[in-house]
Amino acid sequence: MEPLPGQLVHPQTWPADMDYKGKTVLVIGSGATAATLIPAMAENCAHMIMLQRSPTYFYAQPNSNDVADMLRELDVPEEWTHEIIRRKIPLDQEIITRRSFDDSEALKNELIAGARMYLGPDFDVETHFTPNYRPWRQRLVIVPDGDLFKGIRSGKASVVTD
Repeated sequence: MEPLPGQLVHPQTWPADMDYKGKTVLVIGSGATAATLIPAMAENCAHMIMLQRSPTYFYAQPNSNDVADMLRELDVPEEWTHEIIRRKIPLDQEIITRRSFDDSEALKNELIAGARMYLGPDFDVETHFTPNYRPWRQRLVIVPDGDLFKGIRSGKASVVTD
């Protein structure tokens, strides 16, 4: 295989003056870094490609917190709201983790259905977003508001699984 043209950049050593506007960007891997970079950069790139060896479980969830919103509406002091939410987030994560052991098939189906809902019926979810392992055998990747999926569906980004 020939090396790809262009600059190789590691996300942890990202140059401050990096100009990717109008360029095609290849992101190697499908973890949290890819799920963060692609939505943040896709609008300014010609195209982004997520190259993954194998699919990852993605968990699309709202980029908001109903409990925090309710507490703010009730004018609860911000430090209390922060502490309550700080305690609630691990509890929510524990519920997902427990389901991965107790009801892994249902959780798997929900995660894949979530991807399919954002990507549409014609997208090959089986190839690109259906891992061959049970949820939580590897980390789940949170996708706020489904933004990674929205970028793919819009055509600004694509996925290659190989």
